[in-house]
Amino acid sequence: MGITCQLLLSNNGFSIYKPGQPVIGTVHYHFDKPLELLSATISLVGNGKCSWETSSGDSTSYYDGKEEYTSQHIDILQTKTHDKISVQPGSHEFPFQFLLPEDTPSSHLDPESEIKYRIIVKFIESGFVKSTKEFSTTIQVYSDVKPCPPESLIVGLKKEFLFSFKNKFVYIKGIIEKTFVNAGEDVILTVSINKETDIPIKGIQTELVNLMTYTASCKTTHREPYPVNGSVREYPGITARGETTFRYIIPTFPHLFSILNSKIIAKEFKAKVTVKFPNPHINASIELPVVIHMVNTEPKINESSTNEPPSYKQVMDEVEEKYFNDGEKKYDHFKPHSSKSLK
Repeated sequence: MGITCQLLLSNNGFSIYKPGQPVIGTVHYHFDKPLELLSATISLVGNGKCSWETSSGDSTSYYDGKEEYTSQHIDILQTKTHDKISVQPGSHEFPFQFLLPEDTPSSHLDPESEIKYRIIVKFIESGFVKSTKEFSTTIQVYSDVKPCPPESLIVGLKKEFLFSFKNKFVYIKGIIEKTFVNAGEDVILTVSINKETDIPIKGIQTELVNLMTYTASCKTTHREPYPVNGSVREYPGITARGETTFRYIIPTFPHLFSILNSKIIAKEFKAKVTVKFPNPHINASIELPVVIHMVNTEPKINESSTNEPPSYKQVMDEVEEKYFNDGEKKYDHFKPHSSKSLK
């Protein structure tokens, strides 16, 4: 099928879209020979998926979850019937506009999950061998998270020891000043340790933990905690009995953000404090929740949608598939790339 296609997107100088905002652009396409088409459409599609596996002995269980956020379609040829339409060689353009639904979750990618938004242009040629040519590009979406209550949060833990006889306990209390912070803003903790034992504290560690939670279609959940790179801090231990109070700073980073509005993927953060004890005693930890809001979504300098062509330009990936009329797939898809257009 002799078609080339290019997509121009305009987003007022932003590189990230937000829910409730329009996605505006123009499709430029070219036919290098006469064709008979069944359809030509442009779509905005947003989907989420997650998958993982668990093993127990010789058996392995597989889990997956899927979620659709938007599926919008526009007929490029503006036909009112389902009859095939003849097109002549030449260049054409088609302006389009979609509206991202409110409360759609942010774009995301990790080894076990993905939230992805794409603009897809698809041409289907008539004939005994249906030839489908698809062009697509990905857009980045960021969804603001709703602020938590501004008041501080207190978490406490009483650590008791086995076989300690007269050794009693260590009581750990953590206070987080703000449970909602902007990305790049420090998390401030006040930690009090009341040590009523002769067992020494070897050291204290603070860190920011990214807790990913995945939910399969069967409602089974899977949680994976990941320490955030660059957030771990080590502090000296305590040997004397008594109460000691510390003030800790846990950094966040500009690229971090929470995801709280997907049914299958949750991206949360915890400020974690670990009090370390010598063997055979088990360490004690407290975790305080932090919601992180990404703020670096301002327009880029000297970019404006009023310029022609639009300032935000992306060339689309191309996929071509051929089917016989019975729907059986006869050829694998391919994805050629070019800096200007795709043929």
